[in-house]
Amino acid sequence: MLFFSLIAINGIVADKIAAYKRAIEKAKNTANDSSNYFAEKGLLYSINNHYPQGQADMLMALAITDKDQGRYEQAKIRALIVIDLYRHMHNLKSIAALENFVGSIEAAR
Repeated sequence: MLFFSLIAINGIVADKIAAYKRAIEKAKNTANDSSNYFAEKGLLYSINNHYPQGQADMLMALAITDKDQGRYEQAKIRALIVIDLYRHMHNLKSIAALENFVGSIEAAR
């Protein structure tokens, strides 16, 4: 029974994180400050609800914004944190994609 309630809770959390991701995408085209605001809110929500996938998604959104605005060191730090989160989730495909992202940061410097 506990397992099913955890699935329901994670489903609700995942839905909320998906809403944050949509808000970030919409705000990214208008103002990066707004996209950062939604990413930070989503990150806090993910941390408070112990949802590592949401934490990774929100940190990645912040890393992309950092890279786009020329804050390469901050983007790299966030990306490395995301890699660590994916390592704990055993998500090798995402780790490989993030290694490429870190490489693009290094190349842009």
